[in-house]
Amino acid sequence: MATNEWQTPPEFLNLVREFYGGDIELDPASNPVAQQTVKALDYYSYEEGRDGLLLPWNGRKVYCNPPYSRDLIVPFVEKALSEVNNGAELVMLVNSATDTLWYHTLIAHSSVLLMWRGRLKFWKIYNGTAHSTWELAENGRGKIGNSPRYLNSVFYFGPNVTRFKEVFGKYGSLVVAV
Repeated sequence: MATNEWQTPPEFLNLVREFYGGDIELDPASNPVAQQTVKALDYYSYEEGRDGLLLPWNGRKVYCNPPYSRDLIVPFVEKALSEVNNGAELVMLVNSATDTLWYHTLIAHSSVLLMWRGRLKFWKIYNGTAHSTWELAENGRGKIGNSPRYLNSVFYFGPNVTRFKEVFGKYGSLVVAV
């Protein structure tokens, strides 16, 4: 079953916080459950009436794991590029849909791309809380699928390319904009 709810694993979020040197200031494509692990200073949730496609991201350290469905990923990519032009510094986690126009648009505008080695193990929601699939299996709730169809890519938009390479470089192959 297809889903837009791919809860970012805490280990990956720790890398984002390490890269930023502290808190994630904004998560514009989120929900209350995701915030149990993202812990952004501010977040936007469509379900709560704060649509990340309509509200500003500018001037902040942003982490975005946008919805992966075709009807939402394109608007989030367009919004991200607009907000980067307005001063947002952005780490964006997406699936590696290298055959799509939106993916190549991100490549063309990013400061650096990390092609993640392997697949991230996303968490799933169970009874209103995010859990790893190992945690669910150990508690007798069965394993819930936790990997998207595609590999993962991490795009960075901002001036701190060297720092991005230091923190994320060992997790995959880096492609730096020229």
